[in-house]
Amino acid sequence: RPGVSTHAGVPIVSPDGSLDARPGDDSVVFVLAQYPVADPLARYRYVVRRAQEPPQPGPAFDANRLVASHHGYFTDEAAMAEASVTRIVSGGEARALPPVWLAHAEVDDNVPTEITEAFVSAYGKAGGRIERVYFPGARHGFMQQASADTDKSVALMRDFIGRM
Repeated sequence: RPGVSTHAGVPIVSPDGSLDARPGDDSVVFVLAQYPVADPLARYRYVVRRAQEPPQPGPAFDANRLVASHHGYFTDEAAMAEASVTRIVSGGEARALPPVWLAHAEVDDNVPTEITEAFVSAYGKAGGRIERVYFPGARHGFMQQASADTDKSVALMRDFIGRM
């Protein structure tokens, strides 16, 4: 959100790769979102609940690490609520609704489907154009490893950009 004091002075990477903290054009032409945490408070409450569960076998999901990450980034739950893109869009506070391409992994322990679906619904109801692509069997972070899903995601993002 432009003008929010917590983001003041955060440098922006310019097209030439340099860092720029000067005021400038804050418009966004499109958004590519890979398994986004669109509602930090909902995600925080989810991982707090998950931290109470016994450890599960299989790929590592560390709810306590995610709880600590929220505490490290946000001052409190009010700040998490304030940062919720879903809340901003639902409340009519968004200054613009650029087209969004969003990937969601089926097996996402970090960002459950309900959080993503709430954002997709809010964005559409607000009049925004959003394309959600579901990746069956994929896990959160799948784009960090070479795979057929990664290749598919890159191809779909390129196609989306080409239509802008």
